[in-house]
Amino acid sequence: MMRCNVVYLVVFVGLSVGLCYGYSDGELNDPCQMVQECRHFAYLCSSNRTCQCISPYYRPNKHWDKCVGVIGQRCQYDEHCIERAYCKEQKICECKLGLVPSDDKTECSDPVLSDSARVAPTNYMVVPLMILLYLKLCFW
Repeated sequence: MMRCNVVYLVVFVGLSVGLCYGYSDGELNDPCQMVQECRHFAYLCSSNRTCQCISPYYRPNKHWDKCVGVIGQRCQYDEHCIERAYCKEQKICECKLGLVPSDDKTECSDPVLSDSARVAPTNYMVVPLMILLYLKLCFW
């Protein structure tokens, strides 16, 4: 009988401590005493006892209220990734189609064409103008 009471007491105290002292989903700058009080995989409980992003892999979003993953980091939903990225297969942050990651993987942007790949808009007009000039000189 005594052994049963001790087991119930241990379970009760364990649950009470867990509910009162953590295992919550603390967001950026929320108070914490241990890492379990912050959201998983993107946060740590810093020395100033607040939930902070695990840098350089996660960084604050544009509102500075949540940590989001840079390209190549774990995620579960699109909102867990940096802007212009999505959570591929609910596993890893990747730039959206047609965008490329920056060298440090902290941004997704439009691809930059090299100078040799760029064609000046005026080059497109030269050929039709030359054809019109040829036709006018030869047939009118």
